[in-house]
Amino acid sequence: MKKDHSFESKNESGMNRQVALLMASVSRKDSEAVRGGTSTETLMTLLLLIILSLGLISLTASSVGAYQRLDGHKDSISSLRTAQAFVSMKIRQNDRTGCLHIKINSITEENALVIDENISGKAYETWIFSYEGYLRECMVLESEKPSPELSNKISAVDSFRISFDEALSGFRTHYEIVGQQPYESFISIRSD
Repeated sequence: MKKDHSFESKNESGMNRQVALLMASVSRKDSEAVRGGTSTETLMTLLLLIILSLGLISLTASSVGAYQRLDGHKDSISSLRTAQAFVSMKIRQNDRTGCLHIKINSITEENALVIDENISGKAYETWIFSYEGYLRECMVLESEKPSPELSNKISAVDSFRISFDEALSGFRTHYEIVGQQPYESFISIRSD
């Protein structure tokens, strides 16, 4: 029997075509799977970057908050020390008999440090007191009362108290800013 090679070659070529189509189909499915995997990997990478970015933003925000609290605390301590240094300097500058007094301030009804001075033959009083969140200094004629409008702001303090300790011959001072530890000092004097 004679074989018909033309049929076989048609058959082979048809099979080759089917195999080629099958391979192309498989290749397309693999390609789609790879593209789908790439999309998933890209989304996961983006999600990871977003999570890391949010973490860095929250870390930065908390660091800024901590810095502001520390800076505010440092400013408060500096204000308390400035107030204490100012009062101490004024007492030491005017440590003469009869120049330093404690009087009730008519503005706040609290103790104030009063320094008597004689300038060009006129008697003046320098009042040091706290009012509306500041240690203030007010120089007026002896016959006048101090007022907030005439006073100069020295340093931010919420409270200033002063008293004279006769036994130790000196002034006890107390400075306070709300939320901070109070600052107290003793300033001895040489005059009586």
